[in-house]
Amino acid sequence: MANNDVPELKNYKKSKKQLANTFNVSKKTVQRAIDEIVGFSLTNGNTISSAEFVAAAQDEDALLHDIFDWEATQQEREAVADAIFSMIEYVVAGNGKLYRIYPQE
Repeated sequence: MANNDVPELKNYKKSKKQLANTFNVSKKTVQRAIDEIVGFSLTNGNTISSAEFVAAAQDEDALLHDIFDWEATQQEREAVADAIFSMIEYVVAGNGKLYRIYPQE
């Protein structure tokens, strides 16, 4: 089966396009941001909470920094992170591995 025939990859490509359109950035930028998220989660026990996502984006050099309103409340920023998590179920990191995003309980 070709990689493009894997349902998770098809969903990922649609999600990546949706994120690019939502935040008015290129799919390449979305991929680089996903790599940041995956990299952060791999150094933190393979998990990332909404609060950790926001914390990782606080660095002004982070690709994710500009998607947050830094004058908003922490709760509002975490809601944005939750919305992003809800848009994607799978991600493919720059290392070529497929990762599944699980919503927090």
